[in-house]
Amino acid sequence: MFLKEILLDAFVRPFSSGGLSRTYLATIVSVIGLSGVNLFLAFDYAGMGLGAIMSYFIVRYAFANIVFMPACFNVLKRFSFKAFCMGVMPLQIAVLGFFAFSGVPGSPWLISFLLTIVEMPFWVAFHIAMLLNTTDANRGNEVSLSDAGITVGSIAGLTLGGVALQFDLGPWVVLAGGIASFSGWAIIAFSLIRLEQEAPLFPPQEGKRSEWEVFMTDPVRALGTVMEGAFQTVTGILMPVLLKLLGAAGAAAGGLQAVMAGLKIVMSPLTGYLVNEGRGRDATLGALLKLLGWIPWLFVQAPWLVLVSSFFWTAGAHLFSNGLLSRWYNRGNLSTLSLREMMLGVGRSVAVVIGLPLLYGSVSSFTVFALAVTTLLVLASRLIRQRITRQGLVVAEVKPEVEEVLAASSLKEGESNGP
Repeated sequence: MFLKEILLDAFVRPFSSGGLSRTYLATIVSVIGLSGVNLFLAFDYAGMGLGAIMSYFIVRYAFANIVFMPACFNVLKRFSFKAFCMGVMPLQIAVLGFFAFSGVPGSPWLISFLLTIVEMPFWVAFHIAMLLNTTDANRGNEVSLSDAGITVGSIAGLTLGGVALQFDLGPWVVLAGGIASFSGWAIIAFSLIRLEQEAPLFPPQEGKRSEWEVFMTDPVRALGTVMEGAFQTVTGILMPVLLKLLGAAGAAAGGLQAVMAGLKIVMSPLTGYLVNEGRGRDATLGALLKLLGWIPWLFVQAPWLVLVSSFFWTAGAHLFSNGLLSRWYNRGNLSTLSLREMMLGVGRSVAVVIGLPLLYGSVSSFTVFALAVTTLLVLASRLIRQRITRQGLVVAEVKPEVEEVLAASSLKEGESNGP
């Protein structure tokens, strides 16, 4: 019975929420586009030298995470979600039209900027939908399943990206990826607009909250997110570049992601159980698995080792990242989401600026840097667990008004497991 309950919590009960089901579907659709475009452009610019790939990544993560997404969340503090969509969607359609009729611009920073406009509103809506629909009782599994869905969507997207690399279909994969990303965003956006017609998504006093106030509430969580962003860079964002420099084909990244998708699905019940347990063991175990994945690179660097290490990186990331994200969602708000993106952007940007030159210099130097990043992540996981032990699951803001809005929306949809 114990195992049955764990499996029901992991794979069945999350789908009893209509809001979560729509979010999972939209995520798969959108990520198909996002991952295909990212793989193609990362491989393409990696072959053009350090300057091209650096400018692409800096705009992609420094601008997108530190500036664009926090700006979106702050706009939503002052305007309705419907008004936000009416302002953003015409810009996205204009960019897609530009790709269709004028092709893909040659400048790495310009295409990265345009793709930010197309793709990042999806993640804004995704995080809002997850914050509103995940539940205290089963948040670990609900977040874990969304991460598995992201990886499943990545399989198709990376396969398309690999094909595009083989047959030089760059303009087409960028356009198709942008359309897929926009489609997933539209699914969540219209769902949130319909929900907003019944009651505001967030209370009016949201506009008075600042990211600094949220940071001071829990600096340990923010530090852990900075380190998580850095780790995502060395084992995910820069992985196409590493494979390119090691001589692997573009299709190898797609095949690797397919294997990792299966591992995340298998890991979901354990991840959800440990996160729901609320003792912080997910953070400690996840960080240690990540560290184990880098140790073999001290002795050998080869494309096949990426597959071996990815089992440890993926399992560790699934535990650590989903536990940390669940704590951000717990009684979170727009300022909470904005701060999280800023912290991720800081970690990713610093890791790109330091890691890319090292990677182009030598894989050994990059390995030492990656080990240092992961060691700091282990230390951060210890601080996170200590805080959880002292205070329980980290709460960003306790706002009864939000609970009332969510309870009303859950009754409207007939969901018994509303937030």
